[in-house]
Amino acid sequence: VMAEIHLKKLIDAINKFKDKEPRVQVFGSLVGIKSCPIVPEYSVHFITWFIGCIFERDPQIPDSELTDGRSSVDPKLASDIVIDAFKDYADDDTMQYLKYTLKVKLESEATKSESGVVVVDTGELCQ
Repeated sequence: VMAEIHLKKLIDAINKFKDKEPRVQVFGSLVGIKSCPIVPEYSVHFITWFIGCIFERDPQIPDSELTDGRSSVDPKLASDIVIDAFKDYADDDTMQYLKYTLKVKLESEATKSESGVVVVDTGELCQ
């Protein structure tokens, strides 16, 4: 009974704050609340997998709630995670292109930050 009460309160809170906070819409979408259609259904698995991989592979990353929905990620770590997602599905030429494009893009993003990291914004990740 307590679990259902907490679940109901969670859903009520999501519905209350979804229009005020994009991260609440993202979370609502990821847990299947149809009134939060920010994340397309086909991408839910990839997004949750990607976020999970970031935190699993680098436990030093602070909880995104403590950093306003943004997590600083080493560019190589972010690149490795994306490459892992496609390695079983893409041919060699596509993988080489992906690796090069990611390296250039992520290094460019990391250069923009003072600490040399890529910032993963959970709100922007889904757009």
